[in-house]
Amino acid sequence: MQFEDAVDVFGHGIAACKSLFGPYVYEKTEGFGVLRDGPERKGPGRLVEVIACGQPVDRVMDFYHSLPMSRKFLCVFVRDGIDHLGEVAAYRARGMRLMVREPLFVMKPERAHSVATEAVRRVDNWEDALLVNRAAGSRQVLASQLEEGSPNRLYAAWEGGTPVGWVRSVSATRFGNWVSNLYVLPEHRRKGLGSQLMGAMLAEDLRLGVSHSVLLSSHVGALLYPTLGYEYWGKLVLFRPKRGPGATGTLRT
Repeated sequence: MQFEDAVDVFGHGIAACKSLFGPYVYEKTEGFGVLRDGPERKGPGRLVEVIACGQPVDRVMDFYHSLPMSRKFLCVFVRDGIDHLGEVAAYRARGMRLMVREPLFVMKPERAHSVATEAVRRVDNWEDALLVNRAAGSRQVLASQLEEGSPNRLYAAWEGGTPVGWVRSVSATRFGNWVSNLYVLPEHRRKGLGSQLMGAMLAEDLRLGVSHSVLLSSHVGALLYPTLGYEYWGKLVLFRPKRGPGATGTLRT
């Protein structure tokens, strides 16, 4: 897998996850990726995300401004070994505001150091799905994704019949799967549940022949993932305009 392949896994994975709440698509054009609502989407439009990797800043900004949508973010992926602070300064000089920096990690599932336990199982029935949705406060899985062989698999950790954490593996491209939304309820943290959730997911990834597992991490998660076998490959640097159209809105999830 190349760095650009990992970025494509991100694009397809985010599109699949956002499609839980209405059609969302990932398209490639002129060497850039674009994430946006699908044509069947009903209701208020969501923010558009422009994805750039290894492109000169001027070319990125020309493409960004060429899109007619007014509310859009800019996702710049910077591979390990390149000065991302220099990239940040260059985009700031062109009127962009830094929102967040997130490390990008990649791993082959057979290198996983984590071990699955009985506390974690795949969500494969609607009763469990409803319990996870209720605990999360939002939709985490569709009925169509509960079947064996689904490209979108959700795993949950349970205590006393109650879900207390979850994570999702999304079949994104032939290069690998996207890991989404690893979360453990605050009162159940520091019990190793994050590692157990990842272990159950990665064990099934391996069984299904997934070649690579790709994820973005918070700074806290960046301490966990290397212990599981993930390698740091670079950063996502997320921008939006400093002022004017597109300067407001919530970050994606």
